[in-house]
Amino acid sequence: MDFRLGKRSEDFRQEARSFLDDVLTEEVREEMERTGVHHSWHFHRNLVERGWLAPGWPEELGGQGRDPLEMLAFMEEFSRAGAPTYAVGTTLMVANIIRQIGTDEQKQLVIPPALRGEIIIVLGFTEPGSGSDVAAAQTRAVRDGDEWVVNGQKMFTTNAQEADYVFMLTRTNPEAASTRA
Repeated sequence: MDFRLGKRSEDFRQEARSFLDDVLTEEVREEMERTGVHHSWHFHRNLVERGWLAPGWPEELGGQGRDPLEMLAFMEEFSRAGAPTYAVGTTLMVANIIRQIGTDEQKQLVIPPALRGEIIIVLGFTEPGSGSDVAAAQTRAVRDGDEWVVNGQKMFTTNAQEADYVFMLTRTNPEAASTRA
């Protein structure tokens, strides 16, 4: 059985490796070490310039339509190199959720600037007393007219200081039973 990913994937891997050799400089690594932030706007902007912020996304949305095996090779290289991709990953994860189930307004507000590399979206899940146990979340969101009023606490929000938006876990129905597997 042949477990290689194929020529296109290996070619993309080599492109990624070359990119990382050029852009993931000692200065970028030192900045991450010095600040404790696993994000680099310099690196982020270079991904955008290369068209690699979301290479697996469809071309009509600003991606390159790369197939899953190409993306696997790409992600393996970025992981191997310790590239600062956490903020890109959370941003694209949330943008993809909005792409799938968001309102038209949300799609217009979030997806274009996310894919242009202009915004960062972080995950607001962790709470004092319950950690990242989503079933135990206590932060509430209550509808007040056209707005939501949020009450609660979040902590350990990775890259919060870089963020434009927080994808926040809240309870909108405190009467609903939490479910646990």
